[in-house]
Amino acid sequence: MDIDALTRLIPYLVSFVTAVASYKALTEKTKADKDKIEYNRLIEENNRLKADAEVYRKRWLTAEDELEKLRKKQFAEATRSLRPKRKETKQ
Repeated sequence: MDIDALTRLIPYLVSFVTAVASYKALTEKTKADKDKIEYNRLIEENNRLKADAEVYRKRWLTAEDELEKLRKKQFAEATRSLRPKRKETKQ
């Protein structure tokens, strides 16, 4: 290469190096942004799942309480029907 050809390529070389550096910086920033977005999405999903789990836990406790009430009621009715009936005595 002669000096004349090299002097014509230098402005393009600088532009090319600048473009490559800008592309690298942009892809790194984009990757960091994607990681941050994914992290935030996972945090939000985790919080939503925690809230759902709390709702279902409360429903479970309510259902257990209702079952316990029904068991007590059925037990009371069963023992009432098992008691011997008093014979009525005439006076």
